[in-house]
Amino acid sequence: MSVMLILFLFSCSENKRGSIFQKEIVNIDAVQKDLYSKFKHIDTSDAGFPNKLFLDRELNVSCAYQFVDYKPFWFDNGGLNNAGNALFNQLNALQNEGLNPDDYNVSLIHGIMQAVKNGGASNKDSVEKWDVFMTHSYLSAARDLLMGKDEKVLDEDWHMSNDSTFNGAKILANRFFKKDTTAFELFDDFRPKNKLYKAMLKSISFWQNLNKDSVYLNLKAHANFKNDSITNFVLKKELGKINPELYDKDSLSAIIAAYQRIHNLKVTSKVNDATIASLRHEPAYYIRKLIWNLTRMQFMPQSFGDEFVWVNIPSMKMQMIKNNAVAYECKAIVGKKSRATPSLNAVMTNVVFNPSWVIPPTILKNDVQSGINRSGNSYLKRKGFHAVNSSGKDVTNSVTSSNYKQFSYRQSPGSDNALGLVKFNLPNPWHIYLHDTPYKSAFSQDDRALSSGCIRLEHAKDFALYLLESKNYDSAKVADIISTKKTKTVNLEETIPVYIVYLTISLDNQSGDLIYLNDIYNKNTYGKEQK
Repeated sequence: MSVMLILFLFSCSENKRGSIFQKEIVNIDAVQKDLYSKFKHIDTSDAGFPNKLFLDRELNVSCAYQFVDYKPFWFDNGGLNNAGNALFNQLNALQNEGLNPDDYNVSLIHGIMQAVKNGGASNKDSVEKWDVFMTHSYLSAARDLLMGKDEKVLDEDWHMSNDSTFNGAKILANRFFKKDTTAFELFDDFRPKNKLYKAMLKSISFWQNLNKDSVYLNLKAHANFKNDSITNFVLKKELGKINPELYDKDSLSAIIAAYQRIHNLKVTSKVNDATIASLRHEPAYYIRKLIWNLTRMQFMPQSFGDEFVWVNIPSMKMQMIKNNAVAYECKAIVGKKSRATPSLNAVMTNVVFNPSWVIPPTILKNDVQSGINRSGNSYLKRKGFHAVNSSGKDVTNSVTSSNYKQFSYRQSPGSDNALGLVKFNLPNPWHIYLHDTPYKSAFSQDDRALSSGCIRLEHAKDFALYLLESKNYDSAKVADIISTKKTKTVNLEETIPVYIVYLTISLDNQSGDLIYLNDIYNKNTYGKEQK
């Protein structure tokens, strides 16, 4: 913020200091006239208006005042209204969500509050400038919260699109018409509308309070966690945020098990090396980790809809969410670190039984090439792969290590097909989809980052039955289709949004507790310990 703007904001009240202490009531009618003169009328019926409103922050400010007939938002006859007094603290609190309050000029808003206390609200010119300034700060923060701002939390594998529509001017105006200037949350309309975001925001407050507990911090810093009483004390403190009815608070082994569960550790009910390593994390570590995840979620659509598929890569699970609850869930295998599954949103369009598999370029280069180099076309035959030329002719017998790049490769349907017996299509430029697999034993592993990028499902046939229930598909019908070994595509009655995300925190379906996940791709730089 420039020195000139600071002088501009406070010059009127300073130049008329003689009248400041004589009158503390705002002349709303006079301020309204000034605001009307300040802004030009905008034609909101223009077809391109919504896009202009999305891109132009100044236009949002102008529209906001036009929507309320140019009345001030943050002042009433007595000075700052409740919303005006709340704005400073709520802008400051946005640092818990990865936004920098200084970007929204909180120090100047604090100065406005002090000026009002000193009688500055009696000057209509000051009030007009202050109200516009506060509106600009509010709308800028609201847009950044809705659309995301801090791109440092993203990475090259982030392809999630945020199709939210920003109309902060209208939302602010609607609050004005409802006279909603009591103790309300100014920014709730712009936050992601899901339980995970709300739970993470609440958990930040828990860890911030714990970070002020000197007794806990001192014991934790010097503990070797071989003393049961100290371990019990620290664990109970850190479990204070979860449902106490879910474990026996009088049993140390039950307390340890509860801690291991929410920290995604192997549940042994004993303090082992992995548990001690987790206990070494300070509250500041969890605060940074939560903020990192909250900030990533701001770059996702604000609402996922009533029904969608959710794959959080580090959780290695697939969930079908319906009406804000998990309707179906199974284990998943995700991409290994060297072939990381990207974050993206797409739409599932159909279910394919007995799919064939067209080998993508990365797997051809990294896997198939070495097999051809070793064994020629006998490798292809052993794997059930077929080479096809540009005319669609099978040329498998002609493939050699010197000409293999000229052809495309596919694997016929069958129980040995890499896609298994079922595939779920969600067209996207990265050729990522959900599918079955013939290699079921891998689902017994805790670390299931094993694929070349696509998502393998433990119970793909069951998931297909769930999706196709309305089309009268049952186990017998699916078995008949699979027995033909012929590819059959079944379109969904309605397409389903699919969100494949990378968040190092998830929400437990049953307890509602946050689960702190392993950062399997080492992306969470904000979550690392800072020495």
